[in-house]
Amino acid sequence: MRTDALLTAKFGRLPMKQVIEKIDKPNVVVYTRVSSKEQADKNLSLETQRKTIQDCVDRTGRVVLGYFGGTYESAKSDGRKEFMRMIEFIKKNKGKVNEIMVYALDRFSRTGGAAIKLATDLREKYGVIINAVTQPVDTSNPSGVLSQGMHLLFSEFDNKLRSQRVIAGLKAKFEKGIWAVNPPQGYDSVIINGERKLVVNEEGKIISKAFQWKIDGIKNIEIVERLKSLGLKKMNKMQVQRILVNPFYCGMIAHGMLNGKVIEGQHEKMITRDTFLKVNKILEGSTRFNISHNPDDIRLPLKVFMWCVDCAKPVTGYKMKVKVRKGAEPAFQYYYKCRTKGCCFNKNVKDVHAKFEALLADITIKPELVDPLLFQLEKTFDDLNAENKGKEKNLKEQLTELQKKVDTLEEKYFMGGEMSKETYDKFAARYTSEKFEITKQIENCSVSSSNHKNTLKKALEFACNPLKVWQSGSIGVKEKLQKLLFPEGLAYDKEIGAFRTNTINSLIAVIARLSGDSLLVKTQLAHIFASQSRSAEKEGFEPPVPYGTTVFKTAALDRSAISPGAKVLIFYKWRVLY
Repeated sequence: MRTDALLTAKFGRLPMKQVIEKIDKPNVVVYTRVSSKEQADKNLSLETQRKTIQDCVDRTGRVVLGYFGGTYESAKSDGRKEFMRMIEFIKKNKGKVNEIMVYALDRFSRTGGAAIKLATDLREKYGVIINAVTQPVDTSNPSGVLSQGMHLLFSEFDNKLRSQRVIAGLKAKFEKGIWAVNPPQGYDSVIINGERKLVVNEEGKIISKAFQWKIDGIKNIEIVERLKSLGLKKMNKMQVQRILVNPFYCGMIAHGMLNGKVIEGQHEKMITRDTFLKVNKILEGSTRFNISHNPDDIRLPLKVFMWCVDCAKPVTGYKMKVKVRKGAEPAFQYYYKCRTKGCCFNKNVKDVHAKFEALLADITIKPELVDPLLFQLEKTFDDLNAENKGKEKNLKEQLTELQKKVDTLEEKYFMGGEMSKETYDKFAARYTSEKFEITKQIENCSVSSSNHKNTLKKALEFACNPLKVWQSGSIGVKEKLQKLLFPEGLAYDKEIGAFRTNTINSLIAVIARLSGDSLLVKTQLAHIFASQSRSAEKEGFEPPVPYGTTVFKTAALDRSAISPGAKVLIFYKWRVLY
């Protein structure tokens, strides 16, 4: 057959796909891996793989251009660090690399179809074949390609079988209350009498304090600082949040393999169940105020707490650099701004803070009013909680009856065998849910009569000067004070340049109302306080005094002079406080 050189040069066509030709001494890259850190530490499998491949290289005279892997990387995904580094090396050196040498095809990949596609792309686009030393096949023909593809598919199949067996074993252990994977922060895994136990370590004893701090009203960012000061240097805010919502710390197990169930674990408890529920109740009600902190937040304490009246959206904040003389340190001006595009809310922090401080100054009582107000608040406290005590008693009776139903159910299922597991699970889940709801209601009704007097006194002392507390406090103190006084935040009306609110702390409202009518005029919050307590007579007039009522007209209150059960009217400068 004669070949026309001229026509060949001008019109000859190359094949669409690159033809892989056998090369006597190809350039290769070597890839080794194991699946876990334990295997990598032992280094037995890696050493065997490397030695076997190197023997083949020396025997056939191949040229190694690079070694990759040599560590633990799961083959369930092809996004492995060392694996991707090898692929990038091949792409950058297109035409120079002829083979990827591995110990076996499952060392290359266990992704099945994805691995077959990758092998095809390497072969057709880059002229690179996969040479498994212990599973040699000739991929220059369709039979070899099919054989290699079958090996890769079986590798994926074997991986899924292993995973299925492992998952079944883990699920069985979880259902028995055994935490079968690595324990969370604060726990150590130890062997006691031949059994694996999870116990609280020294770090865990420090972490347990975070739960009580949260109950005490400490914000996550401050909890982080406290934990760091006690030695947990690598703690951050997100870690604290994950710890506070993890039921593992109260002795329970929650895992995806349990299909949404939470069961009692066999590990050591770090905190009680009640403590965990209290903390998470606080978290559920404080998501609005759990905002991230940065160094500028101390300049913008009302950020997110305050919102725009027109848009009903929380206000954000920003800083703007101002001009200074050359050589001076940079200076910034801070502003509050509405998040809504097009809203003209843009206020200097100095103006907004001045109005907020004026509001705090109005919510203040004189020190000489503390004693008579304390007497009044104690009586109001008892009156308000009289209904709660009755409700709490009723709820406890319901809880007792429900527990009897639970006991009867368990007796019928475990002792008598009178019902199926499906029926038992159905009623057990319902009773557990009902118990949880009743317990929550009881917690809301519970009143600690032993220390409420001290609490009221502290509240009154605090109310003597909330402005000073806000001005001198840290960002955490400022935000806690804001939330305490105005639980739902404050709305700012940019048109009139004033705050609006429909909700104020009920105790502060009573204190403010009993402090005098001038306060109501100044703060323009009379419509709120009016619903919190009885209205007072104007200064200079005395209301009719019922028969048998003891009247005091001095700020100092002599409690010993009051007979048990007597009706009392307290006057301060002829103003009725009750």
